[in-house]
Amino acid sequence: MSFTLLNAKPQTSNRHFLISVMFFCFACFPFEIQADSPITPPANPPRQQRPLPTRILYWVGAGIAMLLVARKVFQEQLHERIVIRKLSDQIGPFYREFDPINLHRWVDRAAPYFFDALHKKDISGLEAFAQPAFINHWKDYFSKNTQPTEILELSKILKVHPIGVYPTIENTAPLGVEVVLRVEIKIFVHQAQAQAQAQAQLPIEKQIQDLWTLKHDGHHWQIQEIREIFDDVIGLNTKPDLPALLDWAPPNQYRKETIDQIDALDQQQIS
Repeated sequence: MSFTLLNAKPQTSNRHFLISVMFFCFACFPFEIQADSPITPPANPPRQQRPLPTRILYWVGAGIAMLLVARKVFQEQLHERIVIRKLSDQIGPFYREFDPINLHRWVDRAAPYFFDALHKKDISGLEAFAQPAFINHWKDYFSKNTQPTEILELSKILKVHPIGVYPTIENTAPLGVEVVLRVEIKIFVHQAQAQAQAQAQLPIEKQIQDLWTLKHDGHHWQIQEIREIFDDVIGLNTKPDLPALLDWAPPNQYRKETIDQIDALDQQQIS
């Protein structure tokens, strides 16, 4: 089930394909195997070994190739480490809501309201956690999808991975700063038809991964987008860098006209 706010599809990478190519190339390199001397002399004379500089050059080249492929395959994981250090060491001590631990707590508070809204088809309980554009999107979605085939019940938030943080408008931080989170969730899937007919059917336990995009409004976080993802998210390292902390506004201070400008940008993205 996909929870998509915007029509644009996430940019993902095929990790399994790249890993297969990496190991295939590694296996196809010529290996030099030195066997023990046989008891009987071989029919053909042994092949002369390659010079030592050639072998060193081969292994150095193979190592560089493996490193380049690994950087491509594990791009999201490497970028996550950079984001966590930035949030916990640089921003978190001054703006506590940016600390990864507090981000996890925030998702823990908001997730039950989101899944309850999916079950009841009433998004009003999430208004304190989400932007108006997000609320309006789900109101339209519920009005068009009145007969769900599955009912999702939240079991537990397993892990929250901060994989991106970047500004969306200049000279307003923390206002307008977005944080992208990969959220690992354990859910129970109930069949809606079985519940309607009061049939005894055990729910299916399932683990999903959602991509949460949160935007700072000057006071706290607000949900901008939630969607289910199935692969790595790439391209976050190309987003603009955050300004220096000396250029950030003091906590809980912001300009009203900038909020109106951000709301207008959100409406443009949806339309």
